[in-house]
Amino acid sequence: MNVKIRSRAPLLAAMALLLTAGRASAAHISVDVGDDAIDIRHDDIVVTAEDDTKARVTPEGSLVVDGRRIRLSDAERQGFAHYNATLHLIKDQAVDLGMSGAGLAVHAIGEVIAAIAVGEPDRAEHRVEARAEKLKDSARALCEEMRNLQLLQDTLARSVPEFKPYAVIDMKEKDCHVDD
Repeated sequence: MNVKIRSRAPLLAAMALLLTAGRASAAHISVDVGDDAIDIRHDDIVVTAEDDTKARVTPEGSLVVDGRRIRLSDAERQGFAHYNATLHLIKDQAVDLGMSGAGLAVHAIGEVIAAIAVGEPDRAEHRVEARAEKLKDSARALCEEMRNLQLLQDTLARSVPEFKPYAVIDMKEKDCHVDD
């Protein structure tokens, strides 16, 4: 499955994917962040900068910029391994959240039909509300993961100058929030 998402906020883009995609570990997921993009290609993370050059981060924490392996300290390699793992975790959490959201929608439709059938119009709202709160909590946790990822990205960009053009996540508070 190939999915191309366009959004200024990576998390919001991922959430758009959630309503249309099922769990597929072999999925190619692309998140556009302005003129830049983050692609999850199998185990690697590929970031395309504004100038169309690419950086690849492997699960082991190797960094390859425009085809050239960058020498890293052990701490930097661990940081890049964490960056890779965190993006995969966020992708999985986002897909799970989307599937749960789709399940909630189906559940809500059933509750509305049942409420109409038994003549209790408030029944659906009360029964769906608790499940919706769990989804909101999961979405808030996902927003926090994205903020933490941005902090990690920024730390890596300061430590490894070659990575700076690929530090493309630039979330503002309004980019990821859950309405109550």
